[in-house]
Amino acid sequence: MDLLLLGLRILLSAVFVLAGVAKLLNRAGTRRSMRDFGVARKFVAFLSVTLPVFEVAAGVALIPSLTAWWGAASTLTMLFLFTIVISINLAKGRKPPCHCFGQLSSKPLGWPTLARNAAFLLCALFVVLQGRERVGASLAAIVALLVSPPATLVAVCSLALLSALQFWLLLNVMRQNGRLLSRIEAVETKSGMGSTDVSGVPVGAPVPTFSLTDLEGAVVTLDERWNSAATVVLFFFEPGCPGCEELLPEVGEWQSKYNDRLSIVPISGGDVQAIRQSCGPHVVRDVLVQKGGDVSETLLVRATPGAIAVANGRIASAVVTGGDAIRRLIHESALPRVSKGQRAPSLPLSSLDGRAVDLSRAVRGRRTLLLLWSPFCGFCREMLGDLKTWENDRPSGAPDLVIVSTGSAAANRSQGLSSSILLDSHQDASHIFGADGTPSAVLLDEEGIVISGVMSGRDDVLELAGVH
Repeated sequence: MDLLLLGLRILLSAVFVLAGVAKLLNRAGTRRSMRDFGVARKFVAFLSVTLPVFEVAAGVALIPSLTAWWGAASTLTMLFLFTIVISINLAKGRKPPCHCFGQLSSKPLGWPTLARNAAFLLCALFVVLQGRERVGASLAAIVALLVSPPATLVAVCSLALLSALQFWLLLNVMRQNGRLLSRIEAVETKSGMGSTDVSGVPVGAPVPTFSLTDLEGAVVTLDERWNSAATVVLFFFEPGCPGCEELLPEVGEWQSKYNDRLSIVPISGGDVQAIRQSCGPHVVRDVLVQKGGDVSETLLVRATPGAIAVANGRIASAVVTGGDAIRRLIHESALPRVSKGQRAPSLPLSSLDGRAVDLSRAVRGRRTLLLLWSPFCGFCREMLGDLKTWENDRPSGAPDLVIVSTGSAAANRSQGLSSSILLDSHQDASHIFGADGTPSAVLLDEEGIVISGVMSGRDDVLELAGVH
């Protein structure tokens, strides 16, 4: 029995350490998977780190006899919660990619996933039910058994071989995920998509009242800025910071370019004269000075250059640092926001053959269903067959379909859809129409005016398309 319990502990330990490390090495995939599973967007960044850390901690705790029961209880709790989430998604017909082991396992969710999870759950339950005092042999006891009879020695060697095999598998998965992550980061950096998310105050939280001074010493209350534009971006910098100095010319350009729809507020600490010298050559306006870093500390901006967006007196983005991330935040914050009754704005996109297409023209002249899509989204893949059926046999009075999709032209062509597909690699259309994920859709009239709310999910999108 002791050897059985030890074997189960080693098995569960290997599974949870492997799963946790793989998730940490593929945080982008982990965040995407959590969104696909229905986790609220505001919790995704937090859980994408804490969940794999808990998995690794529980896996490690299973090995020493002193903490083995607590490790088993922790794995049992997590497996129970995983089983509930998997069951709910399967009951609703959702089969997003699991990503349970990072890049090692990215198949769509299915009943085999639930069965595998249940098997691990029973293993953890068996260990827990033995009680805290009967968790099986310790590693020290295994060393002592090396002088035991041959049959026991064979069993111990088998367990050692199993442990070595699991370690080898973990090592290779870590290397594979490391290579994949490096390639993804390289692609994102090259395309300008890379961003550094350092969390900060939760999105949606109210912004405290701040009083700062301008470069002339006059007191400025930031409440005035919250009410002066739909979105305010606070840009934190320091004189002498190389990354800040690189961005300051662009900050001045952004202040002029987006003046009608975005307020950019540069905030710095330090000596006023040094701030003047940094900003002077770049025509950066409305610079404010914080004393002792009170604003950045309150908003948890821990590095410069850093930025955070505020809308309607509430936090509208995570804190981002670094040039590429701040450029992306400015771009997204400057995008127009369109709701029911408003016209689709101009947005440069491209067709699958590389032609430049403006969104406002693509939806003008006919009643149009604008579908926000991704060839890599599990929910979109589930809906693909229904969409093809709709294309081949459109209901009477159904609108035309224009698909705005992420991914490459090749990935979108491979889906076999006949409707017009426009590429939107940065998901600008989703920001414009306020869609939280894919698939989502809005209906527009012949003039390109939005005549419906944003509908998300297979059933609601198909209903908007005229399927009843």
